[in-house]
Amino acid sequence: MPRRQEIAPAGYFTLADAEHIIRVDRTRLNFWCSSWGAGLLEPAINPRTRGGTKLLSERDLVKIALIPTLLEVRLDHEHIRDMFTKAKAAWWDLSAAARRNKNFLDWIVLVSGWHGRQRWYLVASAYEGGPTGRVGSGPLNALTKSINDSIWKIGTIRGFQVIELSNVKRELLERIGR
Repeated sequence: MPRRQEIAPAGYFTLADAEHIIRVDRTRLNFWCSSWGAGLLEPAINPRTRGGTKLLSERDLVKIALIPTLLEVRLDHEHIRDMFTKAKAAWWDLSAAARRNKNFLDWIVLVSGWHGRQRWYLVASAYEGGPTGRVGSGPLNALTKSINDSIWKIGTIRGFQVIELSNVKRELLERIGR
């Protein structure tokens, strides 16, 4: 039986680390990261052996921190898995986003149709004058485009919700001390 790893190598996090950082129970984290469970994401290092230690990257932490919010807005496991696999890896970058631009702004736009169909869109830009400043016109134009695209593809919409992914990332950066 493989020996449990208690300390993750630099750049990786164990499920225990993630439990502490994200404040979600480890059994739930294991369920989200397991093929026998929800299978929402694949850990960066998954030994696939009983007792083996799954290691998560910063990108995995961002996804895991976002899952409770996505479940809260009634996005099902299939849509969440789809978002995590289809979105470019850079969307889930944590330290790189802050290094490139301190005023980064990432949104996830969820649009719900009357017949239960849902669509998701990722929108990125920057704040004018920093995170406490106003939102530039770029993301607002992208929001309008997302809603129009949804109307075209799923028909009449029931509503939409904007989740500010940049806030999730900033909070994680504070918690891991970067």
